[in-house]
Amino acid sequence: MTRIADTLAYLYLNSLDNTHLISVIVEEKAVCPYCWESIYFEIDTSVSEQEYVEDCHVCCNPILLRVNSFGSAVNIETAKEDDGF
Repeated sequence: MTRIADTLAYLYLNSLDNTHLISVIVEEKAVCPYCWESIYFEIDTSVSEQEYVEDCHVCCNPILLRVNSFGSAVNIETAKEDDGF
């Protein structure tokens, strides 16, 4: 009995861990507030609200990103890091 209970507990815990590991990465376009180029960002839609800094792929300046995702819809706001939102 102990071996079956241990196996069931192991399977249950692994199923819980796997739900936290599932994420959907999508590529979305936004405009750099420094050079005004349209660039693509990889967005993890498993987190509904995010705010972070990523360098522009064109001019290398730090872009402050605010990302909101609702199902399949993703909204990206950009600002200069020093200016903030």
